[in-house]
Amino acid sequence: MAKNMYFFSPKLTASEKRLWAMVTIALLVITTLPLAYAWLVAPKDYAYIGFGSLAPGDTSLYFSYFEQVKQGHALFKDLYTGELQARTLFIPFFLFWGMVGKLLHLNNPLLYQVARIVHLVVFMVVASRLCAIFFTEERKRKVALFFFAFASGWGVYFAPFLQNTTVEMRGYYHWPMDLWVVESNTFLTLYHNPLYIFSLTLLLGVFLCYMYALQTGKSRWIWVGGITTLVLVQTHPYHMPTLAAVVGLFLLARAWQQKKLEWRVWKPVLGMALLALPAALYWLWLLRYDWLLASRITQQGGYVPVWWLTLVSYGLLTPLAIFALARRRARYNESRLFFFSWLAAGAVLIHLKFLHHPRRLTEGLQIPLVFFAVDGLFLFAVILRQRLKNPLWQKLFVMRPVRWLAFLLFFGMSQLYVLANDIALAQNTDQRLYYPKEDFSAMTWLRENTPETAVILSTPDYGNILPGRTGRTVFIGHTSETARVDEKYAQTVWWYAQETAAQDTYDFLKKNNISHVWYGAAEKDMRGWNPATLPQLKPVFANSRVTLFEVL
Repeated sequence: MAKNMYFFSPKLTASEKRLWAMVTIALLVITTLPLAYAWLVAPKDYAYIGFGSLAPGDTSLYFSYFEQVKQGHALFKDLYTGELQARTLFIPFFLFWGMVGKLLHLNNPLLYQVARIVHLVVFMVVASRLCAIFFTEERKRKVALFFFAFASGWGVYFAPFLQNTTVEMRGYYHWPMDLWVVESNTFLTLYHNPLYIFSLTLLLGVFLCYMYALQTGKSRWIWVGGITTLVLVQTHPYHMPTLAAVVGLFLLARAWQQKKLEWRVWKPVLGMALLALPAALYWLWLLRYDWLLASRITQQGGYVPVWWLTLVSYGLLTPLAIFALARRRARYNESRLFFFSWLAAGAVLIHLKFLHHPRRLTEGLQIPLVFFAVDGLFLFAVILRQRLKNPLWQKLFVMRPVRWLAFLLFFGMSQLYVLANDIALAQNTDQRLYYPKEDFSAMTWLRENTPETAVILSTPDYGNILPGRTGRTVFIGHTSETARVDEKYAQTVWWYAQETAAQDTYDFLKKNNISHVWYGAAEKDMRGWNPATLPQLKPVFANSRVTLFEVL
């Protein structure tokens, strides 16, 4: 074993275990309280949707997968586009949790939060082991774990100056990512998205197993790492570029550093890649033969903001990491070289627009950034102590309240902004968090009284939530999941906004296999014709807000 390697990940000390427990409990409380508050203050005639304000479209998509499992399916299809399609999607995460929800009779919002809480705890376990790979010093491991959980950028300080420019600009959303991109930092991931927590945990697990395989030479870590990679790629294939780029860059850097190719470095990579190959081939096969999946991927455009907003999104973490990298440039052991490869590869990947979804590749990028930033923080602290001659400043420097305040001001304010924003939305009964109960009653009727082959026409906003509540297909919904979404949006506006019905009004429904029409408040606001005037539309459900029509 190479002398310059860090020792095999040590057991956590009693102090580290206490910190892990406190941080994990704090995360569970902090990320659950706003959701519980929103549920408790829901107005009498409204129902809470069960999640926060960030990425509501993705959450509704996950509900649609849960619902499909509850209705007896192990393979999934896209319920957000009305074209005929086979059930070809196999996603273990949703299959497992859908079965849990079916077995325990949990509704989808509650199931979503149960999954989030379980995966949050597992993530914290894996993250603590990863800290021990990078740092030999207990104190640094503890600080790194805390930063994983709570550190963020400086978006909150720049937001007041961007209020008038929060629009799509050159293909990206002109807003700091630490205020809205769930995958961009760990806290937002742990707060909002169990799928991202699961995939991030698997990504850490893959890299952890690779490090263990290098340090111990034991083949069992290749098997564990390969199976972990298999599940990761099958569940969240967006990580394939990250896996390939990080490991590939590390292998090149290691070969350059050692001036030779080392079989012990390549062996785990080849073994783990071979075990994960079936999942990669599965997705490549789908891309080749499933036109619907291919069209959805090519129309995705999740890009990171302009470079300076990206830096703002990570705040002080970036300069601290650069400081550490510069100071320790001649002392890169195997572990540090791997995490540097992760950071460098990730920083490039998130700007490659030909990947169609580079913003999703920000997931996990904060992990190596935090490692080097914590290293830089300790180096900076040493320099600061040496230069602080005034005894008063020296006393302030070591006072715990001062350190807590410094962390809050330099690393924690964006997280407070996100939490406060969700609480404010709940207080104001914002439509992003609440839907009228009568709307949900109409959705329940659709789930219980229509065949699984039903296709529902509604406005895009309601099309976004209907599949997760009914298990039925919509003509248009989630913008990334609906094929030809721009064309369908124009068609939907045309259909609802007509002054009077015509023959092509009915022909449109039949041509697109639409079996039911949703006519609620949003559709009425378009001030078009009343579908009740078309003889081929039969009203089958009505309450004070929604009328459902069956297409004859």
